[in-house]
Amino acid sequence: MIGIQINVSYVGPNNEVVVIDVKGYIDTSTSPEATKIIEEHLSLGKYKIIVNLEEVDYISSAGWGVFVGEIKEIRENNGDLVLVNMSSNVYNIFELMELSSIIKSFQGVNKAAVYFLGEEAEIEEAKEIGEEEEIGEEEKSKARPSKQKVPAKNVNTGVKAETPPSEAQKVAPFSPYIKEAEQVRDNLLSFTHTDLGKRILKVILEKPYFNVKDIARALRTTQFGGRRVMRIAVRRELKYMDLIDKKKRYEFAMKSKE
Repeated sequence: MIGIQINVSYVGPNNEVVVIDVKGYIDTSTSPEATKIIEEHLSLGKYKIIVNLEEVDYISSAGWGVFVGEIKEIRENNGDLVLVNMSSNVYNIFELMELSSIIKSFQGVNKAAVYFLGEEAEIEEAKEIGEEEEIGEEEKSKARPSKQKVPAKNVNTGVKAETPPSEAQKVAPFSPYIKEAEQVRDNLLSFTHTDLGKRILKVILEKPYFNVKDIARALRTTQFGGRRVMRIAVRRELKYMDLIDKKKRYEFAMKSKE
């Protein structure tokens, strides 16, 4: 993994919309950098924020907390923070954690810009305001040799704009499942006495979004033991560990990574 790289640009007639392009992953180690970027813009009075997750491979519970934690202040100032271009894996977790009831998402920066600027808006130029932020020694060796300007984006005026939430709009509470996952993690190992169970846990920790079929396939690889296991056996172990529910598996993996 490459850590995190962040590039920021402005769009709109008065550069009032902030576009934050993120590359890499957002977890406990990298989330402070994302938080810093958002908070810097809030301090400048910029409350219209688009976070482009097109090149993000993974977001932990701490990563999601970056976005949820700022929503209330942003909306109290008649702004909003929206997510765009999530990969299928990231979007599945977004839905699984019921974050779609809290944060708006769009497929494409253009549509998100229309949401903020209105259907008549035109984005002529995205002005870069800073170099990519990087974390870790490994990332430094892979840093881009020079800054690149974000290409101009033309808004599709055929998309009807939504009205940003008013100050009176209340923010739904964050999903309680992550807190409950700590108890699941603490109790789980005492219930796992079989070799198969331990191998399944390793798969879940590495691939928390896998279903039963995917877990069974993973167990055939050398990384997870290299032995063929029937799906019914995997399902039986998951039931025994109280992890048959996909949401619980994800919560367990997220808390364990913390």
